[in-house]
Amino acid sequence: MADGITSASSQVAAISGYTENPGTTNPSDRRYNGLAFYTFATPEHTASADTPTISMFYHNVGIGAYATDIKNVTEGRVQITGFSNGDQLSLRHPSSINLKWGMYVSSIDSSLNFYSNGSLRANIDRVTGVYTALSDRNRKKNIRSLSDVLEAVKQLPVYSYNYLDSKDEDRRMIGLMAQDVQSYFPELVYQRYDREKNNPVLTMDYSGFGVIAIKAIQEQQKIIDDLKNRVELLTKRLDVIEKK
Repeated sequence: MADGITSASSQVAAISGYTENPGTTNPSDRRYNGLAFYTFATPEHTASADTPTISMFYHNVGIGAYATDIKNVTEGRVQITGFSNGDQLSLRHPSSINLKWGMYVSSIDSSLNFYSNGSLRANIDRVTGVYTALSDRNRKKNIRSLSDVLEAVKQLPVYSYNYLDSKDEDRRMIGLMAQDVQSYFPELVYQRYDREKNNPVLTMDYSGFGVIAIKAIQEQQKIIDDLKNRVELLTKRLDVIEKK
């Protein structure tokens, strides 16, 4: 039985010993012999019958065993772990140990690395704070040259706007509409779900337009070079005619 405090509203707060692995009595098991904090709606609940709100095991702390917000993930978990070659904060979905994001401070250069399910995705430089995404050719497959983009870029309207949840006097933004971009560059548009609004929403990879711009400049430069060669050829022909 846990030591507890009962409030006037019949809610209970309790502290108790806790184990996530009842099948073992091995003290070296990090899921054994922990400390748990509970909150109950009614005093009839006991620590042995409920999942803790906060649990602590041998350098591990779990927070939020129950939903704490509307549409929050039941049995959500924040897992903080440390390793000898750096420090890592990992956020894990309770339905699978593979649904996990991690932030890792490198002991080599002190940069901040972002991992998804154990795979490096991005990095923040310690000195400059620059965010860089994974782009190593050795980590890519199905590599193909991009087709011409200049005509598509010319079709994209650029706007200034405010967001719906901002004030009219707030700073105006400059950008594109995801629906417009989706017709020409679907690789740059993502459909996500807004749990607060309870509807789908489109997001966009604006950094990808740097690559699109480079490709468009290359195509435009080819047009300029071709026109330059034609002008030089016509100039030579004109010189020949004038000398006759």
